[in-house]
Amino acid sequence: VNDIIKALKVFFVPDIFLFVLDITLKYIFLLGDFSLQLLYSLKLRSVGRNKNKATALSGIAGTLFIQSKEMAEEMYEAMECRGFTGEYRRKGKGNFGFIDLLFVLLHTGWLIIFVYFERI
Repeated sequence: VNDIIKALKVFFVPDIFLFVLDITLKYIFLLGDFSLQLLYSLKLRSVGRNKNKATALSGIAGTLFIQSKEMAEEMYEAMECRGFTGEYRRKGKGNFGFIDLLFVLLHTGWLIIFVYFERI
């Protein structure tokens, strides 16, 4: 995820977009893992037949919502304590070198060849 953020920062993507993308990807992973653990625990508790599957799944959804809310509050407080201002800084300067130029020229050539053969 950090490599994606660094790459988007090179193209001058606004910091608020980077922040939302970064936090969204992290929380999708965390909440997905948490919901998977809840489903495993439900599966272990309901050995045999479970006629009220909707009730069980609604309980999982409610627990997941409460956990998500608590995680969001904890993250906000932690970021506030650390003095996060909403800016993402890039470490080091990315110099555009010969290899980068070669990469751009190679892909431009592939694009021209593709467009040429699409017309035929």
